[in-house]
Amino acid sequence: RVGVPKDLVGVANGKLDRVTETESENIYHWAVRNPINIYNISFNVGDYVKLEKDYRDIHHTGRKIEIYALSYNKETADTFYNQAPVIMQQLEQLYGEYPWWNDGCKIIETSIPNGLCMEHQSGISMTDAYKHQFMGINYTLVHELSHEWWGNSLTAYDYADLWLHEGFAQYSEALVVEALHGTGYYHYFIDYYASQINNKRPVAKPYDVRYNNLVHHEDQDIYDKGALFIHTLRRQLNNDTLFFKVLKTAQQQFSKGLLTSDQFLAYFNQETNKDFTPFFNVYLHQISPPILEYHIN
Repeated sequence: RVGVPKDLVGVANGKLDRVTETESENIYHWAVRNPINIYNISFNVGDYVKLEKDYRDIHHTGRKIEIYALSYNKETADTFYNQAPVIMQQLEQLYGEYPWWNDGCKIIETSIPNGLCMEHQSGISMTDAYKHQFMGINYTLVHELSHEWWGNSLTAYDYADLWLHEGFAQYSEALVVEALHGTGYYHYFIDYYASQINNKRPVAKPYDVRYNNLVHHEDQDIYDKGALFIHTLRRQLNNDTLFFKVLKTAQQQFSKGLLTSDQFLAYFNQETNKDFTPFFNVYLHQISPPILEYHIN
């Protein structure tokens, strides 16, 4: 329940059940009907207006993607978020049905410092900048929406496994640009990721230490190296049909539950009938590149 002055609006995760009034406030009653991570719970207060984008989901059911924009950005937001159904269509094709339709799908304008955004479940927070588009698509929006699958539904057991969230969200940006604009632009994204890698600390972290990657820049490899790890895993498997099938079935298998890196490895090995254990160990636990050995015979 979010109580706000009568000239403002309170927006939170989930579905709006009702609005009640007191003499000085409107109280917005929001209900979340799914499991939710503590760090995903949020509320927003502002002079919001509500916009809607029509969307037909993977099962051809009519849906609404809701946009909460500050009133003075209404027209800008209305045009900017025409891309939301296009992005959602690509993500559902990749990973299966959006997990939270019974809690809704909202994009909420916020003023998080430095233009940052956040994957608050069923009500993601997007910057108020309304820019940084690449060929008509804002790939930060792709990243945050993909967290509804990788992070919010399939959730790392410990912060140590956070590459499962950020690596897949980062890689989703490359997959969406590949689907919309072809392999050339896909490799453009992959090359950019490669240029950002630090190789100072392992991608997979130790357990039970209250690890937080945001404290040290050296821990940011969970994003770009995590994405490159998945890219290389796809290339090593060399079977796109099987690769994307495994990603989609993983979302079904571990839906709204917890997952460790080792469990994901075991599942990937099982579904592909190959042993990628050494590959996982090198990419996730080592910081030095493997040594290429060759012999002239």
